[in-house]
Amino acid sequence: MGKSCWALSSLRLAGLRGATSLFFSLEMQAEAVSMRMLSDAAWNRQTPIPYSRMDQRKCEPYEVQRLAEVSEKLQTLPLHIDTERGLSVSEISARARRKQDELARKGQRLDLICIDHLG
Repeated sequence: MGKSCWALSSLRLAGLRGATSLFFSLEMQAEAVSMRMLSDAAWNRQTPIPYSRMDQRKCEPYEVQRLAEVSEKLQTLPLHIDTERGLSVSEISARARRKQDELARKGQRLDLICIDHLG
């Protein structure tokens, strides 16, 4: 349990240090990936915002404001997410190479690739 959240948290922290990442989520849809990352990034000991409350759309107004601020910061990270389900190993490889080439044309590099799939 918690493998996806751990992976996303690790990639977020790597992004804060300047590493460019590509995350393949073969299990979760884009909205679930975004909410898990937001919940992790907005967490603090005094006033955590549980993922379950976000998922049920039961956040308080001050939490929504905090999530919006965190969301803006997350959008600046060099983290690319692909949520296409059912990709084969060769399709993942091809997409990763395309992303690597796209970044290279911009003078950037792809540092990390994470595939989230238990199967």
